[in-house]
Amino acid sequence: MDWLGYGPHIRQARSEAYKVHDRLLTALSGGSATWITTGSKAEGLTCYLESDRDIICVNNNLICIEEGVDSSNILKETTILRACNRISYPGHYILLLQRYGTTIPKRVDNALCDDGYGRTFLSSDLYVNECLNIKPNPMCSRSSLI
Repeated sequence: MDWLGYGPHIRQARSEAYKVHDRLLTALSGGSATWITTGSKAEGLTCYLESDRDIICVNNNLICIEEGVDSSNILKETTILRACNRISYPGHYILLLQRYGTTIPKRVDNALCDDGYGRTFLSSDLYVNECLNIKPNPMCSRSSLI
């Protein structure tokens, strides 16, 4: 496997390279997002152009908490959504806006709706549509990968 480029040392080096790349993307976001490579790339199992790259981008200005969790110790800059499953189908949640933070992602703000009872919730349809309108980030293109 070493000859083919899949030995333990090579896999470890690939995995470390993607972690460094994730830290760079996180730093370039100015602290507003945390980038995480997952899947076969994160495990170092695939070469550079061998497969797709699975990435999770965690927005650090937004948090979703479950019912019963105390939100008083969460920074005021953070927008809080509360996962409510009492008024939804089993295995599903409705994300109710609990508190606007000082910075709210535009895609999230554009996907917020009123439920007719004075509560604001996040519409998954609107959010997906907002995300479909995103232009590809050149920092995430194959040409910029390590």
